[in-house]
Amino acid sequence: MIIGSDLPSDAVRSKEVTSGDAEGDGGEIPTRHAPSPPVRIRGTRTASPGSVPQCAKKVFFRQHNPPAANPQGGPSLSAPLQGIRVVDFTRLLPGPFCTRLLCDLGAEVITVEDLHSPDYLRNLPPTVGGMNVAFAWLHRGKRSVRLDLRRPEGVAAARRLIERADVVVESFRPGRMAALGLDGASLAVALPRLVYCSLSGYGQSGPLRAKAGHDINYQARSGLGSLTGSDGDPLPSGAPLA
Repeated sequence: MIIGSDLPSDAVRSKEVTSGDAEGDGGEIPTRHAPSPPVRIRGTRTASPGSVPQCAKKVFFRQHNPPAANPQGGPSLSAPLQGIRVVDFTRLLPGPFCTRLLCDLGAEVITVEDLHSPDYLRNLPPTVGGMNVAFAWLHRGKRSVRLDLRRPEGVAAARRLIERADVVVESFRPGRMAALGLDGASLAVALPRLVYCSLSGYGQSGPLRAKAGHDINYQARSGLGSLTGSDGDPLPSGAPLA
């Protein structure tokens, strides 16, 4: 399904809904921290008009969680995190699962994917309708925009999203967000209310801080892999553990 957008034509290559029964809500989103003039993308504000040429490629929209119906009748029941906006710079499983829980509790989650290399999980098998089933489950109810954070325009667009958010979750290697000026310490000066969460394989400090880490690495380093397999050949567990 193709839907409209107020972004300039050279900033968006295509627009689609990731679910056949989901559409953007089309409503205005109030400013959280700064009154910067926005571009409105079906209910999501990003950057100022003309400020993001070539930095955004695809914008995906999913229906935001509406207030739950009251089984006793009367006013709808509000979810605990209704009205909270989260900007999610994570990929694969841990970060998206974290923000999926926030989304289930009523938060609005906007996932930022890389323009040239979106989440690896998107196209891995098994797929349904061309999308990985785990990716579809992890991102149900979220919105997504692809930005080029290697370009100043893309960084500016990301900052505009953050200025209108309550929470940021990121899973870059330590130091990457600081290089972009989007780390918690840099943002706290102008956005003191912002809750900032950083996820990394081996923490934000220490000798392994710069290394990428995945479940198979943790199983190997902990010795868990030695408890599986046969004939002395370790194997990772059949299901992710960390």
